[in-house]
Amino acid sequence: MRKCIQAGGNFLTWRRLSSISKAVTPLAELSKNTRLCAAGLFLLTVMLFYPASGFQFLTYDDSAYVVHNKYVKQGLNEVTVRWAFTGPHHSMWHPLTSLSHLLDVEMFGLSPQAHHTVNILIHGVNAVVLYLWLLVVFRLPLRALIVAAIFAWHPLRVESVAWVAERKDVLCTLCWLLTLHAYTRYVRKPGKASYLLTLGSFALAVMAKPMSVTLPAVLLLLDGWPFKRLGAGFSAEGNALPIDRKLIFQRIVEKIPFFCLSLFLAVITVKAQQEGEVLKMMTDTTLADRVGNALVSYVRYLGLLLWPVNLAVLYPHPGRWPVGVEVAALAVLGGVSYLCWRFRRSQPWWLVAWIWFLITLLPVSGLIQAGGAALANRYSYISTIGLICAAVWTLAEWAAKQPETRRKPAGVTVFAVLMSCVVLTLAALPFWRDTETLFREALRVAKANSVAYMVLGEALLDKGKPEAAMVEVSHGIMQFPEDGRLHLLVGRILLELNRPDQALEALSNAAKFNAKLDEVDFHMARSLRRMGRAEEARALLVRYLEKQPDNSSAWNNLGGIQAEQRDIAGAEKSFRNALATDAALVEARKNLVRLLAVGGRSQEALKELQAGLKFAPDNADLWFQNGLLQEEAGDLARARGSFEMAAKLKPNWSLPKESLIWLLIQQPQISTKDARLSVMLLSELLNHYGAEVPLRVAELQACTAAANGRFDEAVEMAGKVRGAFQKNGDQQGVARVESQITAFRAKQRWLPGK
Repeated sequence: MRKCIQAGGNFLTWRRLSSISKAVTPLAELSKNTRLCAAGLFLLTVMLFYPASGFQFLTYDDSAYVVHNKYVKQGLNEVTVRWAFTGPHHSMWHPLTSLSHLLDVEMFGLSPQAHHTVNILIHGVNAVVLYLWLLVVFRLPLRALIVAAIFAWHPLRVESVAWVAERKDVLCTLCWLLTLHAYTRYVRKPGKASYLLTLGSFALAVMAKPMSVTLPAVLLLLDGWPFKRLGAGFSAEGNALPIDRKLIFQRIVEKIPFFCLSLFLAVITVKAQQEGEVLKMMTDTTLADRVGNALVSYVRYLGLLLWPVNLAVLYPHPGRWPVGVEVAALAVLGGVSYLCWRFRRSQPWWLVAWIWFLITLLPVSGLIQAGGAALANRYSYISTIGLICAAVWTLAEWAAKQPETRRKPAGVTVFAVLMSCVVLTLAALPFWRDTETLFREALRVAKANSVAYMVLGEALLDKGKPEAAMVEVSHGIMQFPEDGRLHLLVGRILLELNRPDQALEALSNAAKFNAKLDEVDFHMARSLRRMGRAEEARALLVRYLEKQPDNSSAWNNLGGIQAEQRDIAGAEKSFRNALATDAALVEARKNLVRLLAVGGRSQEALKELQAGLKFAPDNADLWFQNGLLQEEAGDLARARGSFEMAAKLKPNWSLPKESLIWLLIQQPQISTKDARLSVMLLSELLNHYGAEVPLRVAELQACTAAANGRFDEAVEMAGKVRGAFQKNGDQQGVARVESQITAFRAKQRWLPGK
């Protein structure tokens, strides 16, 4: 520890920045020590965030981006790649991010561990790329390493790294930092190739996240310091340089293609968010309210950077801050701005860092209000880099001016900051392990949070805990009695509790408080169907689908009603519409297969099953249905494989095991191995049912005994089954068992049809 502190105490004994010609060092010339530092930084960063690799997907945004995204679930193909570039993605346009999700699914499926691990690895790379950029520009290795470590290990990074939906954050930052590298190369040696490389890197950042629109302004800022390409007074030696307006104009013209890309992205993003109603709060708040929240949010970001405790995934928008709070925030921002300007010559990094902070946060400051959050930890990912640099630079300058014996406080400070970051990050990570834990913490930090109540209720409902979900949502309604989304969730919970009449009342309240909630019609239709009012449910679904034609679940429900009403053609069309909207919707696939099979179209049903298994290879129901149809088609080998797969995927489900046993014991020639296997599977079934063995399993038990040569035992068992069928008045069952008894008495296995 002493060596670490001593090293930190001497971390700025190197000379100051000289000229840009000496400041920029090609990456190829990096020393062995630099490569070791980069590797160490990467490994330590990955190790710090490694616990996140075991976290689950969140129902909050992860569902929309990955888990329930009908395109992403398909992986990479022509259709999904076209969608990535042409369609809005959860009210945004970020094709590069969507392609990364598609690639993850293609390679790893819907494994949360893999998706989280990719986020962690990209974050580790970001730390290294930032370190190398600072090193290339300033040639101050320890400063660069400290800045990169604080950036990478700060608790504010947890949200961006541990949340799969924030892949856009880490990916955009990677492209952002690569753009800085390319631009540094262009500054060092201007040329068409390096310029196009910079523009290409920026285009990738644009396609990763809309927040990258501010990058051209940051490049212009860096032209002032450290690159000194504006001729303005940003000299580290304190020498005022004359302002060259012609040079400034040239730098602006140089970046026109960058600003055009930013404008393009801004237009697309606003359009996408308008279509997704993300900008709805713009109409619910005045410009004065939004300006006030922006001022307060800037100060809150500074507070979170300095004191990152009580972090939450969502900080609800207050609507309007007290005037005194807004005035205080304005005073803080004005004071910091004055100080940065005051020391612009002796410490130019503070002015650059402060403007970097203000500019990069501007799109998410709340002036253009998207969603109901006042601020978000993830927005600090890029915006705080400059402030971290400035703080380290200032401490280093102070240490350099002190006698060697008085430099230890600087080392102690650096060591304390790094260790605090590690400890606080490790403390913050566990809250992200699942949706319930995350939003319980959000409610603890910011209690007046209707969205947190809603997401927590949905998470509990998804876990099969409707009673617990009702408790949390009821607490939310007590605080927000006119929140239509909470009433909508109450309706869904009541449907899960099989109380459709009460669900209908709750859904009516949802429609009363928020007439724009189209989803109300869908769940009302579900309630009406449960209540036996199928025709009303059908009419509501038709009306809903006119407004929301891409809701695959609604098409599936409509198809179910049509099938019940014997509208076979209509049901088939609805099920196919559901699958055209979401090819991975298992319920719609099962319903279509069942409809085709009952209609005698077994080959078409098999074709649909094969398509369904491509999207859901772990679905036991599809494998079981496939086994039944393969058996019907006479392909016993494939039927057996399907039953075995269904039994493996769902060990406590009896039907696949029963079907597999029947298939084994009814083979024309049963092997000793298969006979023993049938006994083992039957034993598992009997253990599963205990004393309450269904008659079909008892009948199967008798036939299995005969298949294993125990005919007397089989006759006795079959006799008991026949008696039970007689008692129940099941004459068909009685006749079937009597034919079995006849075969058993003749020392033969029973084979249907013989």
